Amino acid sequence: NSKAKPWDIENISLSYGQSTSFKHNPVVSEDKLQTKQGSIDYNFSLTPKYIEPFKKIVKNKNLKIISDFNFNLIPNSLSVRNNLDRKYGKRVYRFAAPKYSTWEDVKFGWGRDYTLNWDFTRLLKFNFTAQNDAIVDEITYNPLKQGYINPLTNRVASVEDKKPFVRKNISNFGRTKDYRHTMTLSYSLPTRSIPFLDWVQVRG
Repeated sequence: NSKAKPWDIENISLSYGQSTSFKHNPVVSEDKLQTKQGSIDYNFSLTPKYIEPFKKIVKNKNLKIISDFNFNLIPNSLSVRNNLDRKYGKRVYRFAAPKYSTWEDVKFGWGRDYTLNWDFTRLLKFNFTAQNDAIVDEITYNPLKQGYINPLTNRVASVEDKKPFVRKNISNFGRTKDYRHTMTLSYSLPTRSIPFLDWVQVRG
């Protein structure tokens, strides 16, 4: 088997699904909900290859702490998950005035998760995780204002602005609503490389 590479197509996975439901009752003639969900994930992992520059130079067992010195230049694993969830709702009321009878609602969410694991050395390990929850704003029709409204400015827009507006927001990765991350750095003292302390383990 060939060695895994960050740009291998096997590192990418895609999924997509959609559904549409219709309801009605004596008050509502049409209640439509269309849901589209998709994901784009990237996962890459590699067995660490530690570089030991003094391994073949220092042979003295009492200097094992020097001969065991090592470092790793490449992350162990990297993953990026994209989950997109768009819900479009349309409701038409039976007894409302025609210009106020139809209402639409759009919710377009974009969640992203990032994970990085990197063993800088066999004893020094780094982990980073982050979650970003964003929304992709869209121009929708508002019956009360009798026009298409830009949700960011609350001003009237034209129907021709809808597609460029959403494309721009997607290219900007949406509008972040919540972001959080954690970082951990753990280190184990090289007691195994010290003859009289090789039975001790100290981590921090």
